[in-house]
Amino acid sequence: MGGNWTAGTDAWAAAGTSAVTNITYLRGVNKDFFNLYMLKYGGVDQATGLPLFYHQVTKADVDAGTYPGYKEGESLTTTDYSKASRYEMGSALPKWIGGFSTSLRYKNFDLYLALAYQLGGKFFSTEYGNNLYVSEDPGKALFRTYW
Repeated sequence: MGGNWTAGTDAWAAAGTSAVTNITYLRGVNKDFFNLYMLKYGGVDQATGLPLFYHQVTKADVDAGTYPGYKEGESLTTTDYSKASRYEMGSALPKWIGGFSTSLRYKNFDLYLALAYQLGGKFFSTEYGNNLYVSEDPGKALFRTYW
């Protein structure tokens, strides 16, 4: 039987495998290096079936009267992807990474079992998101997602 674990280690970057396309990180003083900075999904517009995204009202929005009744800093949902705001979503790094393994051998029969895990951190699948929302054929994307 074997096992391993680690905590608070940036092993993904150390291994040189941290480059992921279409993911934006907000980096700065006293911020996690893998602090996700992305659009916030707001559900589905019941009238149109389009995805909703959050927009944070800016001073320019208030001055222009773009969103009457909303104050600077408040959030609202929009179906217009170009108006969506980016938000800090938290660290992509897991707090704990580990695994367990065991093997059993009897005569000419070998059985090996391995379990890997990670706890904590945020994760976003760009493949899933792009297949579902950036697709010329949404039916095909849904079929690939669920079958």
